Amino acid sequence: MMSSKLNSLEEKALIVCSMNTYLGLGHYFGSDNLSVRPAHDSADIEKILVAISLGFKNVNIKISHRDNITVSKFGITISLKSYSQVYGEMASRGYCQSKEKKEEKLRNQLVAAQESFEHLENILTQFVIKKEEEIETLKSENLLLKEKISLFQSHDGEIKTLKKHVSIEKEQVLGLIKRLSEKS
Repeated sequence: MMSSKLNSLEEKALIVCSMNTYLGLGHYFGSDNLSVRPAHDSADIEKILVAISLGFKNVNIKISHRDNITVSKFGITISLKSYSQVYGEMASRGYCQSKEKKEEKLRNQLVAAQESFEHLENILTQFVIKKEEEIETLKSENLLLKEKISLFQSHDGEIKTLKKHVSIEKEQVLGLIKRLSEKS
């Protein structure tokens, strides 16, 4: 009597294929290390297409990255492209660039960055020159203000002296007026 777990064709195939990888389907569900089994070739992939045509939905195909394989059977086509073919197609579309193109792109980016740096350096230099000119202007204005303050201070001393003289002369005049008024 069969177990209820073996009702579907996929479950049966899973058990069969996991017990022995060499039953003719070329299908395997276990470890895929290189030491366990070799990569599939066109004949193995034809056997897998037979399994797919019988209703298998899950397959495990082991291929080499160097192989270009196209297999058609029962209206099903599997086309596997090698790494170099895919890489070549990607390169022709511009996805992969040669070392020279990458280096040229990097050189162009470096030149652009250097030009940008030089532009920023010029702007910064102009800014520094402008600020230095402003500092010199402020220094000269500061000297002018110091000279004016010095002038005011010297005039202030003269004004104080004049005030003293005026005060003394005022006292003398008031003293004279008082004496004259007393004599009269």
